[in-house]
Amino acid sequence: MFATQFLVKGAGLNEPGVCVSFAEPRETYIENLSKHLNVDLERLEAEGKLKILDLVSMRGEGVSACSEAILEQMENLKARRLVIDSYNALAQGFKDPLESRVLLQTVLSKLMKRMECTTLLVEEKPLGEDRIGLDLEEFVADGVLILRRRIIDGMLLRELEVLKMRGSKLSNPILLFTLQGGFKCLKPFSERWWPQPVGFKPGRVKPGFLSTGISDLDDISGGGMAFRSYNLLEVGSTVPITILRLVRPMVIHALAQ
Repeated sequence: MFATQFLVKGAGLNEPGVCVSFAEPRETYIENLSKHLNVDLERLEAEGKLKILDLVSMRGEGVSACSEAILEQMENLKARRLVIDSYNALAQGFKDPLESRVLLQTVLSKLMKRMECTTLLVEEKPLGEDRIGLDLEEFVADGVLILRRRIIDGMLLRELEVLKMRGSKLSNPILLFTLQGGFKCLKPFSERWWPQPVGFKPGRVKPGFLSTGISDLDDISGGGMAFRSYNLLEVGSTVPITILRLVRPMVIHALAQ
């Protein structure tokens, strides 16, 4: 999803992109990602802003055939963005592991010489290993982003770590992200002080419920707090005391109703 959104954003900036899929057929790719991103990928293809290149069946054809197919589409589209999904599937398709590295070097070196193209290479981290990729990709890349998922107290937590981004200062190397409505990173929490009080407008309330004053919390709890119900707000010992301020919208919203 992250890689496809990278191409969709580029299409909106007049930066055509090519997605080279070695993992799943074109039809499956379009069906899944169009639904998750709420974007018509076939329309973007028809407008010449995007090309999804299905090379699932060509993984065993050799370096020359694959590289020519990629470069031909890149030049025809005058692409500025390229996604290779995934390097793991690409490497497994060749009998000689060195062929996948040769293909990658051939494509990337020609792209850098012929056009200003930004490339995003997708890899799956080997299970149970500390290294990121299959070989030296993480060391030669200009940037390395790691996506993780963890379970904390039964809740799913998604993290993005910027391990390396050449030429950039990393002020927040680890961010939380969500896949709801597309790939979205959440800004780090910071307190803000308003210079002057602002008016409070009650949100929409589900019949039979009292809103918490926080729309996201209402969605998670199924509509807020039911009328005449007893609700307990339990705070862990590791949670900063400032988080207790979330009760303020509850009180204000109750008074406003």
